[in-house]
Amino acid sequence: MHKQNFSIQSTNHEEDKQMKVTIKTPRILAAVVAAFCTSTPAFSQHVIQSSTGAANDRFGGPAGAETGQSAVSMLNSTSYGRMGLIGARLFDITPHTNRGAAFLFKNLETASGVVTENHILLGETNANDYFGTSLALTNGGNTAVVGAFGNDAGFTDTGAAYVFNGLLNPLLPTPPTPVSYNAKLIASDRKANDFLGVALAADGDIAVVGASQATSTYNYPNGSGTGTVTNAGAAYVYRNLSSY
Repeated sequence: MHKQNFSIQSTNHEEDKQMKVTIKTPRILAAVVAAFCTSTPAFSQHVIQSSTGAANDRFGGPAGAETGQSAVSMLNSTSYGRMGLIGARLFDITPHTNRGAAFLFKNLETASGVVTENHILLGETNANDYFGTSLALTNGGNTAVVGAFGNDAGFTDTGAAYVFNGLLNPLLPTPPTPVSYNAKLIASDRKANDFLGVALAADGDIAVVGASQATSTYNYPNGSGTGTVTNAGAAYVYRNLSSY
């Protein structure tokens, strides 16, 4: 099940159509959450990590050359305190290398010591999907959207994003059983190498998903025809996430 409402594209079609930004950042294998104490200047620190972590999973790390977005999202949920969702885009599940995964943590404000996930979110069973490259929690923690820019939805590396609902359900599967997605978001005008899902954001029941290498079609001035701009990029808006 998938739904796309509309896309957003730049109208600037000058010679360099896509800004390339290189961000130098450490490649971390674990994400660290610092819980600050209001009564003293000191703070406590706890390590969050995947219970199944392996070399080069890139748990909590940025997507690399494709995007500078960090694969970490956190909010104050309506049922489980502060929840965190952390991606590991190079996570392997034999025989699928770089399938990717996302790890959901609950009640982080009461965490102590080394904290491992409460739930594991997975996309489709494909190699090189890079699921978990981008992600967001929304709707009070009941909904998550996770990007997989390497997914082949009819075209190589066209990309996709996945919607997970019911994350506040006390009967949600726990590791090693994964949580399955409710809907797959794709672009209606998708093409190869669009990289949909390389970045995303969500607020309430709406998500905006970026496709950094999407080709843009535009009209020449004075009605003299149409043209295309390779790698111009686009963003797609999806509504009613909780209805999936």
